Amino acid sequence: MINGCWHIFTWPSVALTVRSLKAHVGDVRHIESYGAPTDDAHEPARGLTAWGFVSAEGPVGIAWEWVSLRGGAVALGDPMTVVSNLALLDDRQALLPPARRLLMLHELIYGMPWQQALPRGPVPNAAGAVNAPARAGTSW
Repeated sequence: MINGCWHIFTWPSVALTVRSLKAHVGDVRHIESYGAPTDDAHEPARGLTAWGFVSAEGPVGIAWEWVSLRGGAVALGDPMTVVSNLALLDDRQALLPPARRLLMLHELIYGMPWQQALPRGPVPNAAGAVNAPARAGTSW
């Protein structure tokens, strides 16, 4: 699997309240996405995608693995593995527990058109898989 999007894990932490995060929902932009080749016809296509926005406190990134499903649908590869440099705070400025933070990140992901930003073209999934990963990205 490609590691390109996981660099967000190394970014400095940015602390935002849940209320502030919700105010930034419209600012979230696609950073990059990758599709990984597979030689197994029974193995679904998968890859990584990263999104982010710039807050007054600094850049915020969020990344996760995606996997293709039957009929062209795409889903989170592992919903429990979402990487972000975002430290979420409640209204009292206390850190959210990890499970609550993950739920808030999922709410953010659910509201984004992330499936549309995935690599187009030869997303590999059969014996004729391409040797190099597909890549899509924008500068933000």
